[in-house]
Amino acid sequence: MPSHTPLRRSGRKRQRTKYSLDAFEGLDVLSDVTPSEEEDPDKAQDDVAADDSDLEFDDEERGSNASGNDVPDEDSQESASYLDDDDDVALPGRRKQRQSASHKTSSRRPAPSKKEPHITLSRYRVQHKMSNRGNRRERYINLFGPGREDLMAMIQAREKWINNVSLPWKHEDEHGRGGLACSPFGSSARGVAEAETTSGWFNAGGSKALFEKEQTIRTLPEAEGKTYMPCAHTTSHSCYIGPWNRQKLFSFPIAVPLSVAEAWKQADDSDPATTPTVASKGEGGGWILNAGAKVQCLSWLPSTNANVQYLALSTLGRDRSSPTAPEPPEPEVRWDKAPAFTLSPLTPAAIQIWAFQASQEDPTTADIDPTCSPRLHMVLCTDWGPVRQIKWCPTPSPEDDTNEAGHRQMGLLAGVWGDGKVRVLDVRHAEGPDLPTQYLHIIAAAFSSKPPSTLCTSLDWLSATHIATGHANGYVSIWDLSTLPMNYSSNPRPILHQPIHQTYILSLASLRPSHPSIFTTTSMDGYTRLTSLHSAHTDFTTSPRTRMGALPLAWSDHTQLVLAAEEHQGLRALPVRRFFSTINVARPAASITALATAATHTSVLVATADGTVLVTNPLRKLIHPKSDLYQQTWFRCEWSRARADANGMGDDGNNGDAQRSAPEPSHPLIDVQSGGVSRMTEGYHVTVKSQKKAERGEGYGVLYEEPTSVTAVAWNPNVACGAWAAAGMGSGLVRVEDLGVVREGQG
Repeated sequence: MPSHTPLRRSGRKRQRTKYSLDAFEGLDVLSDVTPSEEEDPDKAQDDVAADDSDLEFDDEERGSNASGNDVPDEDSQESASYLDDDDDVALPGRRKQRQSASHKTSSRRPAPSKKEPHITLSRYRVQHKMSNRGNRRERYINLFGPGREDLMAMIQAREKWINNVSLPWKHEDEHGRGGLACSPFGSSARGVAEAETTSGWFNAGGSKALFEKEQTIRTLPEAEGKTYMPCAHTTSHSCYIGPWNRQKLFSFPIAVPLSVAEAWKQADDSDPATTPTVASKGEGGGWILNAGAKVQCLSWLPSTNANVQYLALSTLGRDRSSPTAPEPPEPEVRWDKAPAFTLSPLTPAAIQIWAFQASQEDPTTADIDPTCSPRLHMVLCTDWGPVRQIKWCPTPSPEDDTNEAGHRQMGLLAGVWGDGKVRVLDVRHAEGPDLPTQYLHIIAAAFSSKPPSTLCTSLDWLSATHIATGHANGYVSIWDLSTLPMNYSSNPRPILHQPIHQTYILSLASLRPSHPSIFTTTSMDGYTRLTSLHSAHTDFTTSPRTRMGALPLAWSDHTQLVLAAEEHQGLRALPVRRFFSTINVARPAASITALATAATHTSVLVATADGTVLVTNPLRKLIHPKSDLYQQTWFRCEWSRARADANGMGDDGNNGDAQRSAPEPSHPLIDVQSGGVSRMTEGYHVTVKSQKKAERGEGYGVLYEEPTSVTAVAWNPNVACGAWAAAGMGSGLVRVEDLGVVREGQG
């Protein structure tokens, strides 16, 4: 074998040959380091460490911060619940130092150990990305704030509602877990002060006399009042209800409710060969009623009286395609204008107010009375086009507020109508269980306003006296109702009229009661924006942009989250202190059409286009980011065009399930005038949705017919009835049920 002679290399350093000319050679204008650093890299490392010494507090500063009120003491029992299993605090913006055996020990003070008091983050840069390996203290501070009151409120919410998998617990246990209570982030003293402010500005401030003078109301007879009610194709709607495989067909006339428990009992009795259903609905299963048309909005009345609960609902409007409805004049068709930016015709509309009786055996909670049928208490008739949105004033009215006729005030009801105006109505009623339905024609409202060259699209109450509206041109307007007696006009000017988005505003929600000066909006430009009233032009932030605008938007004060619909069939949560990041808290099988957060617990109602209503608890995902998604189906209502017979079978022989494709109108299975048939299923278990891999079929958009979807959901805001939920569907059905979970040994 030939021998390999090793190559001889010179130990002398050779200068590398340059094949280009550097015009700035020898100049230090573009150099980022000093010559001394080039000569001695170790010295440069010491300088970097010395520059970072300003991130450290000295002993005096450490002691002053430890005694402040902004951070919890280490000796406190509350703070020990989330500090006992944590590691050392990783300071945001801290550079890691490389230590070597030959490196000199720096003269800086050592980093604070975990035995030292916690220091606030006001002296450090905000870390824009929370590491999953970070300790719990750092995550809580980034999500809820460094203040002691913020952390204590978070701990209280975590210990009380973290065990609610989906549905809320109706009673708390011996350790104080579960139950219904107001948000720990909102001050109770603030609520009392707000109630006193409401009573003061409305009664003593002259607004009560102004509303009685300017608001024109006429009582209608029953025959004339029913002309404002929605006209459906038929006077009733058919729906299958009952246990699985033993459902029975029921007919729901307009404004005639049916007990869910009674429907289940009749379905069990219809088949004597089978045993009663194990998962019985019991005696208080809730009620189902027919509103007559697609439900646009639901709103529970805040009240201090737990004996009777009032639910206001608005429908799409009077259906002029009905043979019994009078023919309106042909409107002028303008093909050069978009319907969303154009005023609607001044058609009749009605706001239905239903009364639900409560049976209160426990002073802290109230159940729906199964023996007393809900009644249509009042109908507000208007001629301003369809009712787009309605919301009660969040502060309850005083019990002794009555007028000269002896009618007690129910509350202030704000709404957006099809003519583009926002109005506030003073709703009063005569109390009594045996009184007939009152039909009130609202001819003129005391407060009615619309900015020029646009129309109102959404609204929300910022406080008991301030109301905010979003507009089609991207502006937001805020009015102060307490100033109406001083400068009253037919079209009051807002105290703030500010451009927020570039185009159509879809939804607006206030962050009350914990942040009454902040509101959030969604628009067709794809942005969800958080705006502060202190400086609406500069003090704002936006979430990551979506390709499509999302209409559902809600604020959960118990979890400090803004909830919005994702473009790919998901529910995203936006923390108020980290609005630029999103947390997926639910994954329904269809597009989200409506959301509802509660004022007494952390559960959220999620309505979808396939007729499903889900219940989930976003607090679990917020506290434990690696946990799976737990969600439970309240019910699912399917709608079909096929006719159904009394035996529970459709004309196509598929148990009421018709083909999804729309056949010709002359098809024998289709009866357009019948309004179709629905099927309501319930009794679903809790499902777990993993975020690691999407299930088969998820992520694909499916189109459903309008009567199939659930269009509105709402939680009862009163503490005693906080577990009551309502859901309105595109077919006109409305379901109200108490979803509170009663554990063994309670209730």
